[in-house]
Amino acid sequence: MLTEIEDRLVKILQEKVVEIPEESIAINVTPNKSPAVVISNLGFKFENAGLAENIDEGKNELEESFSGDDVKVSYKLQEKPLKSSVRVESPLGTFLTEKGDYAINYKEG
Repeated sequence: MLTEIEDRLVKILQEKVVEIPEESIAINVTPNKSPAVVISNLGFKFENAGLAENIDEGKNELEESFSGDDVKVSYKLQEKPLKSSVRVESPLGTFLTEKGDYAINYKEG
């Protein structure tokens, strides 16, 4: 996916930036002469995002049930959730809101 984004950026820059020759707008190369535009993502790293690691696989849904006993207030999810992807029902059919009814530690799951 990053390759497609980079390719599209180069094409747009080549079309719109008329002051720089097309061959001087490239990806991950040392320019032969100035002026030039080089796009590089050397410091970019993917982090395991939880439920939707691969866009090609489509939307993955996971349902978990926890039974409260008025003592335990923290539960560990099977997977780290994506931000704003969790829905909590209590009782079943009544959706709670993350702003006030519950909190999620997205980093720890």
